[in-house]
Amino acid sequence: MVLRAGWLGIVSSGTLSAIAAGQQQMTIPLPGQRGAIVDRNGYELAFDRLSDTVIATPYLVTNAHQAAAQLAPIVRMSENAVLAKLIVQGGYSIVAQGLSQSAGSAIRNLGLSGISVQDSFSRDLPGSTIGAQVVGLTGANGGISGLEEQYNSTLVGKPGVLVENQSPQGKVLSTVKNVVAQPGRTVQLTIDSQIQSNLESILAAARAQFKAKAVSGLVMQPQTGAILAMATSPGYNPNDRVSFDPSLARVRSITDAFEPGSIFKIVTMSAAIQEGLVTPNTRMVVPGVLRIYDRTLHDAELHRTAIWSVSQILERSSNIGTVEVAQQLGGPSLTNWIAKFGFGRPTGIDFPGEATGFFPEYGGPQWSGVSIGNVPIGQGLSTTQVQLARAYAVIANRGRLVTPHLVASIAGHPVAYPNGTRIISSQTALEVDSMLRKVVSSQGTGDAARVTGYSVAGKTGTAQLVGTNGQYSSSQFMSSFAGYVPANNPKLVVAVTVDEPGVGTFGGTVAAPAFSKIASMALVRLGIPPG
Repeated sequence: MVLRAGWLGIVSSGTLSAIAAGQQQMTIPLPGQRGAIVDRNGYELAFDRLSDTVIATPYLVTNAHQAAAQLAPIVRMSENAVLAKLIVQGGYSIVAQGLSQSAGSAIRNLGLSGISVQDSFSRDLPGSTIGAQVVGLTGANGGISGLEEQYNSTLVGKPGVLVENQSPQGKVLSTVKNVVAQPGRTVQLTIDSQIQSNLESILAAARAQFKAKAVSGLVMQPQTGAILAMATSPGYNPNDRVSFDPSLARVRSITDAFEPGSIFKIVTMSAAIQEGLVTPNTRMVVPGVLRIYDRTLHDAELHRTAIWSVSQILERSSNIGTVEVAQQLGGPSLTNWIAKFGFGRPTGIDFPGEATGFFPEYGGPQWSGVSIGNVPIGQGLSTTQVQLARAYAVIANRGRLVTPHLVASIAGHPVAYPNGTRIISSQTALEVDSMLRKVVSSQGTGDAARVTGYSVAGKTGTAQLVGTNGQYSSSQFMSSFAGYVPANNPKLVVAVTVDEPGVGTFGGTVAAPAFSKIASMALVRLGIPPG
């Protein structure tokens, strides 16, 4: 007995102490509250809601089967699933998370041995679908999409820990360690939740009306690049993970690149005017057909040889006239200007998964003799909607290329963004502006984009999609409209893209009406006077 006592007290003391500590001490992780995501007015788009987590200490559970039967209906799990949590090896098992506090209270009232209820947090999006794609989703390890992912390190709280000494019956005897959890920081967006909600409704209505595959839109301040709303229809409900479709979570305005078509023509026109090759009043002979090597180019509306001004060429969205302007500009200069307008590279927007788009560089392997006949009119290259909106912001803010962004401040501290790089003169911007206003007139292709009481400038775009055979489809289109209001003193850039409309084809008939509704709604919301 003396030898045995010596063995236990000296040789095995460390091992036995560790076993005793494992049975007598409970280590409880304390999650840090995740920072909230709020809109520009402080409305909460996502925040951590206080919830309850059910914890089991398996070796203290006296009747696992009975406990599982009592817990199952409260935690909304099968008895077998709960039982599996109660009979695991070890002294700590999470039975259920994210329960309401009323459910947690009900479990406490059961007084089950070895079962405890701890305060925890669950992510809640009170607006449901409002801004869901932009805000993004969280998972067990933090943000997994959208701004939740982009700003995860900012939003995530610092966890704490609580270590307690307990009796064999699970009663707390003393606190060994208590490190208080620290909350994450609040991220305030440039998004206006009311404009965002209305944008989503208008896009959904347009998708239904034109039986489109998808419709995307955004509203941006041209002077700063601050985005007030951005969405794609169809959307999804982030609070419903059962029927969740990951493809609906992406913000196509940022993640999807496409051939823009005629909406891209402002780049060609801006470049030629800036270099002094043409003015809006320069008159040109525009034939009904233009042949470039083995390609024959037509306008959407067939016509005989006409004499049109450069302004009329844009107003009528003439492909032939635009290519003639581009031929004066030349391939090297054209591609240089495309790069200056920010195409083919990220805009720098604070959002994950941004597509860069593509354009063939002059002299590169993808530039050919016929490229001068398709690139100037928005074919043979790809862009994103946010890139296009930024290009129109250049005209609206009179010459500067700004950085689109979604975050205004972090923990109350404003986030600084560049003022923008001047790429064209204010005079060039004003001349292009005068042309874009005529597009939105009774004679132009974008007359459906007009807003009562306000001056509007913008451009339509209708691009044929490439089919599975590698050829342009005669039945699948991407229809767009981008512009700004009030044109006399631009405050908002609005862009709309309709992917594969089943009814209608042209941007002027499919996308322009949605532009008008979005612009009208946003102008009223912000109290911008007519002009």
